[in-house]
Amino acid sequence: MPSRDDLFSLIHSLTKAEKAWFKKFADINADGKNTNYMLLYDAIDQMNEYDEDKLKKSFSRKLNKQVTAEIFNYTHHYLHSLILKSLYNFHSDDTDYHRLHVWMNEISILFSKSLYNDCEKLLRRIKKIAKEQERFALLMHILPWQRKLVEAHAYRDLKDKDFKAMGKEELFVLKQHEQLIKLSQLSNELVYVQKRKGTPAKKTLHQFYDGTLKELNEDKPDFLSVKAEVQYHHILATIWFGKREFENALAHMSHMLGLYFLNPEIVRDEEQRLLGGLNNVLTLCVDLQRWNVFDDYLGRMNDLSTKEPYRGNANFQIRLFERLTAFQLRAFIDRGKIKDAVALIPVIENKISSWQNEMGAVHLIQIYFHLAIACVMNENIDEAHRWLRKLQTESDQNLRKDLHAYARIIELIIQFELGNTELLDSIVRSAERQFTQQSQLTQYEKVLFRFFRKELPSLTNKKEKQQGFKKLSTDHSKAMEQSENSAPVIEKMVESWCTLRSNVPNFS
Repeated sequence: MPSRDDLFSLIHSLTKAEKAWFKKFADINADGKNTNYMLLYDAIDQMNEYDEDKLKKSFSRKLNKQVTAEIFNYTHHYLHSLILKSLYNFHSDDTDYHRLHVWMNEISILFSKSLYNDCEKLLRRIKKIAKEQERFALLMHILPWQRKLVEAHAYRDLKDKDFKAMGKEELFVLKQHEQLIKLSQLSNELVYVQKRKGTPAKKTLHQFYDGTLKELNEDKPDFLSVKAEVQYHHILATIWFGKREFENALAHMSHMLGLYFLNPEIVRDEEQRLLGGLNNVLTLCVDLQRWNVFDDYLGRMNDLSTKEPYRGNANFQIRLFERLTAFQLRAFIDRGKIKDAVALIPVIENKISSWQNEMGAVHLIQIYFHLAIACVMNENIDEAHRWLRKLQTESDQNLRKDLHAYARIIELIIQFELGNTELLDSIVRSAERQFTQQSQLTQYEKVLFRFFRKELPSLTNKKEKQQGFKKLSTDHSKAMEQSENSAPVIEKMVESWCTLRSNVPNFS
């Protein structure tokens, strides 16, 4: 039986559409009768936090009588079950996964009514989709129905070769499923060991990497499915990334993505892995400055969004947009293509306006952050300030604390350019506090903060300011070589700003 908190959490997790559907579903189920479970639903829905004593009192008031423990427990259990049934019904056509399982239930119903021809037609349809999408666990449920139908038809018109083929097909699906399970278990073990034996046990972790590599190299499988090959290269990419051998990691991750591009059907309901692979490849391309590869993947992923099965998948479109946009902006800044980055603003703003509530908070932070930098480097300070304010006021300060700290450096430049020099000292103090709290205050940040706090106020004329910015440029370059934790896009922005300000003829 579900706990009380489980029911409270379930009800408060429902969307408006799911709640509306549940009420319709409950009305049909009630058949016009008053129901205790809807009174309990309303009582829980009106609670901000779970309190069982208050709930029982509220439920009793709605019933106009004292509720016994037996009635309360029964109603609670029935309501929980009914909500799950309504959600199953509501989402039954959401994805191929749900549709296939609904169809499996329909096969059982058709068979029980001896409608064998209809049952066989639907079975062939499900089997075709399951094979295309390599859903081996589902195929292991589908194939026995073939035998049931053969028996129901009393083996009529069944040839020997067809009978033997059924047996071979079942064994092959079992082998495919078994191979995929073994590779999936190895992948899960890899993540588990990384979580349990990370940086503090680096030597132990690398021993595990080496042992896994040896095992995979000695016993490279003959892949029985595309999904198995995807899993295999995902494991290798993860290991090489962990060992900081990024070229090897990029090669295996690229191979994995190539399999997805060639076999889009296997991605259905597994879009998150495709997007994760894309995230890793683009990260590696940017870090290694493999811009040709980066541009190729960017183009292929944009093209992919126009094709089935992705074109009609709104969630996939949003997840793809937020990743591609964040990476594209960062890449443009790294490559000095600032005008190209700024040119994306109208499209980005339109998409964010439509999808902001559904977009991932972390990706929104990255987009705001990079747009502010691009606008600073394009000398569009008012626009940079607008995006910086969005970052600072419309995003969770507890997410990507590193970017929120670096945003203070952007703010220093913006406020200086806007002439608000009286704000610089307080911004520096706030920034120093943020960087110190996160243990990311390096020589690089110290150089910048010293310049804004001590050196800049002492520069009184054009010549002194030009010399001061030239000195900052030199100190900035030296600090970049000494520091490990600085953000490349921040370095690009500061470098660009120093160059601009040390060469402005009428700088005053």
